[in-house]
Amino acid sequence: MIKEKFDPSIKPTWLTRDTVAKPLNPTINKSTFLRIGKVVEASSISRAYIYQLSKAGKFPKPVSLVPGGTSVAWVASEVQDWIDARIAERDGGAANE
Repeated sequence: MIKEKFDPSIKPTWLTRDTVAKPLNPTINKSTFLRIGKVVEASSISRAYIYQLSKAGKFPKPVSLVPGGTSVAWVASEVQDWIDARIAERDGGAANE
């Protein structure tokens, strides 16, 4: 049996750029809508948990895209403010200092 040597230069396959939260595009207009996929990507929170947090008032509420319809999106600036508040909370300070 051949035993492979450990090579520290090889990153595990589970640790890729796609698994790390990506910041929102800084050029996004404050009133840009984000669909659930982009919100999941930006926050690194599952789709189901985003809806649960929104319902509990702990995450920005979605906006209905069509009156009476089922399509929703989130306001990009509200999602970014929520992310910034989590970082500030971790660092022991208030957001937007």
